[in-house]
Amino acid sequence: MSLPHRFFSRLREGGSARSLSPWHKALLLLLLLGSAALGYIAVSKYVARRSPVRRSVVKRQVVKGQVPAPAPRKSEKIHPVKQVENKKTQPVEKPKPTFKLKTAKPVRARKEAVKRVVGVRKPSRKSSIRVKRGVVVKKTRPSREVLLLSLLEEATKAFARGDLGTALVKYSKALELDPSNRKALLNLAIIHYKLGNVKKAKDLLHRLLEIYPKDADAMNNLAVIRMEEGDYNGALELIDRCLEVYPANRVALINKGICLYRLGRVDEALEVFRRGVQLYPDEYRFFLYAGIILYERGDVAGAYPLLRRAYTLMEDKSSPDAELLRRVLEQ
Repeated sequence: MSLPHRFFSRLREGGSARSLSPWHKALLLLLLLGSAALGYIAVSKYVARRSPVRRSVVKRQVVKGQVPAPAPRKSEKIHPVKQVENKKTQPVEKPKPTFKLKTAKPVRARKEAVKRVVGVRKPSRKSSIRVKRGVVVKKTRPSREVLLLSLLEEATKAFARGDLGTALVKYSKALELDPSNRKALLNLAIIHYKLGNVKKAKDLLHRLLEIYPKDADAMNNLAVIRMEEGDYNGALELIDRCLEVYPANRVALINKGICLYRLGRVDEALEVFRRGVQLYPDEYRFFLYAGIILYERGDVAGAYPLLRRAYTLMEDKSSPDAELLRRVLEQ
């Protein structure tokens, strides 16, 4: 008698599982696990056949000719028209070609890429939409502040290297973006003055003072223009106005001393230059003008150390002023 027959006969005779040997218990466990696995496989196949997803997959495979169509179940009722259509061989749809961007035809690639993007209209020639590697990217224009800073930077560089024409154009464009820009107004006035357009320079400086009434550079530059025109009283009025706001302004002190000297107020001019010597010991012009006034008065002993100090502080020793001062000192 085989081992399974002896095992089951012992159970029929009234034996219990506790009286079985370990080997018999292991065999019983294997039989139970095998039957459970077979039952799980059978149920899975039944559920898969009944699943609508499985049926849709099978239908698609039948259309493509991969597997034969399954026979309809008795419970399903097929419409005669649909049954006739099923008997016919349905045409197989050709797969659409995949899109590949070709760099040899950028215009055509751009159009195809725009068509592929959902919800994006075909851009016109003036549109700001551009295509890069099959992706639609919208161009962003620089903001007004960024464009203004860029124009001012380019204009300043051109002005520093002496290209007044380029600087004039750039500053004018910057002024169109920001009509109250201080830097553009001031430098445009200086450029027009250097180009000989004094009237335009004065108009820009007056406009700058209307916007910024306490601007020291605007007042000093306008005072210099009035001094060259011979209007020393008008220049002195602007300089005093500047010194009320900025009492230690270097340029204003120099211009005030010159105006007073031209008006014949020599003592006041000498006081201004001596004040400048104390405030700015590295500015040669205060030493030079104070020394000239003392030299004209005949005080050579007092003028000599001032003139010597002025010549020492001069950076350009080949300038006409430096040559004249050197001759005076040699005498």
